[in-house]
Amino acid sequence: PLFPDVAQPNILKVAKAFGHGVAERIVWTPLFGQEEHISVKALANLQLDTYVYCGHTSGADILWAGVPTLTLPGIKQSAR
Repeated sequence: PLFPDVAQPNILKVAKAFGHGVAERIVWTPLFGQEEHISVKALANLQLDTYVYCGHTSGADILWAGVPTLTLPGIKQSAR
């Protein structure tokens, strides 16, 4: 499965609320190995990091794929 049955519709609902074709730009992928995982992430132009808790492992993966990350500084380790 790509995502739990509940997750994908909720993600699409939020993405559609943004408009501008955001929902159509989401790439849904099955689970696969690390090499493929990084190559799929390399398709992105930019990662928007979450705030207050940052991406950690997913943030490292996206950087390994050569994709820049936009984030906000925080005062705790979990928020950078």
